[in-house]
Amino acid sequence: FVDCSYNKISSLIIPNDSTIRNIRCESNQLTSIDLAKCPNLSNINCENNLLEKLDFSNNPILAYVSCENNSLETITFAPVMSKLYAIYCSGNNLKTLDLSSLQSLTKLECYDNQIKEIDVSNTPLSDLDKEEKTSNPSTGYRFILYNYSSVYKLDFLHFNVYQSYFSFWRFFYL
Repeated sequence: FVDCSYNKISSLIIPNDSTIRNIRCESNQLTSIDLAKCPNLSNINCENNLLEKLDFSNNPILAYVSCENNSLETITFAPVMSKLYAIYCSGNNLKTLDLSSLQSLTKLECYDNQIKEIDVSNTPLSDLDKEEKTSNPSTGYRFILYNYSSVYKLDFLHFNVYQSYFSFWRFFYL
């Protein structure tokens, strides 16, 4: 367990340690974080920093990510991630999200970004049809997208929305 939250640190060097399962480094001044040396990382909370990218390609058993309020432009995931069920990535500079490798994803919050494209094919979010997602809050699925820019392609309900302009778009699946 690594916890260095609320310390105003600008650099974090994580040792090569396969026993690290949880990292809490929120509310600092981090501009980057190298998670490649933590193959058994399960949970990370790195919100309220200055991060521009996150790379989880070497963290295949990651289950929970909170990276809100950074400057993230990219988030990279491993080709197969069977345990990641929740991503909170609001308040960033994300333009696209490819979540298609996240086989257990049931919670996603990504408002206050510049998202043009989201792919949640192959995730549980894509298995429900539109009517069930909008009318049955007991499913346990949650997707929230507040988008103040144009969404050019949204692939998650087995349909695509092209050139759709909304001033405020909100989906809640609780």
